[in-house]
Amino acid sequence: MSRKKRKKKKAASLEDVPINDPEVQLWQAVERRLKRPGDMPDIPALLAMEQPVDRLLGAASLFRDLATAVSESPLHGCDHIRLVGLAFLSQAMRREAERVYALYHGAWPDYG
Repeated sequence: MSRKKRKKKKAASLEDVPINDPEVQLWQAVERRLKRPGDMPDIPALLAMEQPVDRLLGAASLFRDLATAVSESPLHGCDHIRLVGLAFLSQAMRREAERVYALYHGAWPDYG
């Protein structure tokens, strides 16, 4: 039997493998965008911004409602739950805002 040498195929990068999961697709879009800093975002990057912006707006609305409820009528025993909810929402809002920033600018935000 003759043995033929197989050419090694270059492995596809994870950014280019089609995966049907919105979170993975968003991560892929951010990774592709980070490889091209400086120029304006392309159409796929702009489309990838849609989901984080929707989440950010929803979280901001919920954050406002929860903060208003805490300030207007504190209920017995619920203050801790509400404060934990505010902390969770603020972290979720920050994560989504960072994703939109990275998709638009091609770099992660610099806080320092």
